[in-house]
Amino acid sequence: MTLEKQVLQQRPSYAIESVDNALRLLQIIRDENGIRMSDAAAELGVAASTAHRLLSMLVYRGFARQDENRCYVPGPSLGLRPTRISWTGALRNLARPHLEWLRDEVGETANLLVKDGDKVRFLLSVESRAALRVGDRRGAVLPAHETSGGIALLAESSDEELARLYLDASERAPRLARHDFVELLTRAAGARRVGYAVNQEYSERGVGAVGFALRAPSVAGAAAISVSCPVIRIDRLRSPEMIAACVEAQVRIEAEIRECLNGTD
Repeated sequence: MTLEKQVLQQRPSYAIESVDNALRLLQIIRDENGIRMSDAAAELGVAASTAHRLLSMLVYRGFARQDENRCYVPGPSLGLRPTRISWTGALRNLARPHLEWLRDEVGETANLLVKDGDKVRFLLSVESRAALRVGDRRGAVLPAHETSGGIALLAESSDEELARLYLDASERAPRLARHDFVELLTRAAGARRVGYAVNQEYSERGVGAVGFALRAPSVAGAAAISVSCPVIRIDRLRSPEMIAACVEAQVRIEAEIRECLNGTD
């Protein structure tokens, strides 16, 4: 039996230094489970300000996070497998005009996300035009229980199903501590009661959001929309008029999904 030998890749002559530095930091964070900013600057031979900007972008995209010791450690996007959902591209294209409409109606950033286990991935963000706004979350990966869309999707499951996901004894350690799981059950119950979930600085300081699960065939339990805003505007976002606009976008997207599915019969 002949084994094909792997060819050692040579550095491209057109290498982009900033991209290469970011990738080197990713490798270090992956292999050494973290790095401090001063060490990153020394490793790359760059100024501390440059290392800080690179690490900040990795944090923004979910490939790193800062722990309590201000060390940059692996984030939720690092090592995450590709999504096993085949329809994400089609759903993103279908949802875009409706999220643009929703953005214009409520004046805040509208998002599309999908759930994968205990995490959510943001497939699309349509950014608000307001000067003070929540930025583009596209590509971000966050714990589902810390996002409004994630909580809305988790609320589609029973408490018993959530216990199996977060407290399964076969895992090396529960995904959530018991008191955090009890809090999740409270949030899920609230989402079931009113039809949407609320995030009030759960995932990020200063950010609030409302999330709505999409219940059309093929996406039920797996996809949601959300609207994010500075937390100082969360009461306005939760007003009957704003919630009605969110529900209208939810209904429009679900109707178009059903129409697309009927067209493929």
